[in-house]
Amino acid sequence: MVRLNIRLQLPELLGFLMGFDERFRRMWEMYLACCEGSFRAKSIDVGQFKLVKS
Repeated sequence: MVRLNIRLQLPELLGFLMGFDERFRRMWEMYLACCEGSFRAKSIDVGQFKLVKS
């Protein structure tokens, strides 16, 4: 799902990715695919913490 959304917005992202070579773009896509799979398998999660000095 994330990769599909990124592919749909690819023209806008190309401006961001223009300074990077093809190898980097492929690694970035692989990283996103790994994250997507990990979230689907529930092996990673996102959390938010607030640290307060006492």
